Amino acid sequence: MTRAASDDDRNDKPYTSRFAGTVPFRALKQDTRFSCCIHVPKSFVSGPTGHTLLLALHGSDRNALELCRMFQDLSETHRYVVLCPLFPGGVDEPENMDGYKFLFEGDLNYVNVIDAMIGEVEARLKFVFEHICLFGISGGAQCAHRYAIVRPRRIVAASIAAPGTISIPGLRASWWRGTHDLRERFGNAFSLEQFARIRFQLLVGAADTDETEILPARNSAYQRGVTDYAGRNRIERLQTLHRELKALNVSSKIELVPDVAHQLEPMFGHVLSFFKEISLSETAPNPEWVFGI
Repeated sequence: MTRAASDDDRNDKPYTSRFAGTVPFRALKQDTRFSCCIHVPKSFVSGPTGHTLLLALHGSDRNALELCRMFQDLSETHRYVVLCPLFPGGVDEPENMDGYKFLFEGDLNYVNVIDAMIGEVEARLKFVFEHICLFGISGGAQCAHRYAIVRPRRIVAASIAAPGTISIPGLRASWWRGTHDLRERFGNAFSLEQFARIRFQLLVGAADTDETEILPARNSAYQRGVTDYAGRNRIERLQTLHRELKALNVSSKIELVPDVAHQLEPMFGHVLSFFKEISLSETAPNPEWVFGI
């Protein structure tokens, strides 16, 4: 009889295909500067078929374990295995706290880091996920939608909450503003055919109007490309992303949450509702999402 791991178990027991529960952090073998926590639902032990990997990406506060715990109930009731990476600051450049958001930092390629994390989790669980969902808040939302642009093949849904900057898929501009040089930077060109299969939920607080903290650090590698082309604040930039997704016929619905500034907790119920719907639906886009307002 399989039991859920106790807190003591979770701290020192490696997760396997027979393990259910939460492992707080485990170093990435390929690059031990990075680690992740994971929650495996009890249903996975009974049979992994039909489970989806939910990759949840933290913001600048780097609260990966807290994020993993927020998704535990959803994991248990809707057959999600939750993977939450931890991206420390200053990995390749001492003062750089933003590298993961833009998927590069010096010579470090964060797409490869995320790919390796997914691969190691699948190897330990002895199961290759057919479908992957993405969630990101703030800096994690920047990372999540950019990862979807670069690696869309297995991704079926993405909840993007209050990113400070956006990349526009298909825009003939260099990364990170556009995707014109995607092959040179990440090894593959942008695939609209694969990207268009993803359902997007775009979330932002109606009071999230700050125009200063969303700018990359002065003189950083990400300062290039910072203009007002996408809007002055998170609301306007997410609205721009929504319009661009609709123009590409990509399934997208935007939600402005009343009386909320830059906070996850008041918006999290919307996130859970989205992933519950995804778990119960077909993977093909629903037409009402394509034209959602």
